[in-house]
Amino acid sequence: MPVPPLFATLDANHDGVIDEQEIADASSSLKKLDKNGDGKLTMDELRPPRPDGERGPGPDGDRRAFRGPPRDGPNGGRPDGENRRPQRPPPDQ
Repeated sequence: MPVPPLFATLDANHDGVIDEQEIADASSSLKKLDKNGDGKLTMDELRPPRPDGERGPGPDGDRRAFRGPPRDGPNGGRPDGENRRPQRPPPDQ
């Protein structure tokens, strides 16, 4: 199992332990994970690389792209405009 990038970055000497000196250097070590240089770390930047360099199914390899639209709204969130379940006819009045 690969070492998570966050741990690997903090464990500068790669001995499997984050020691006192590595903790003191944590701020500068964490900056190395900021791939886009925005001064923030996101889950995308902390996620380990996929095996064999594979990318996710969505645009730019983003798995979240295929979660689909929200489930609220008149069509249950379906982009084709169809309801998931047939609507009941209104009760006879």
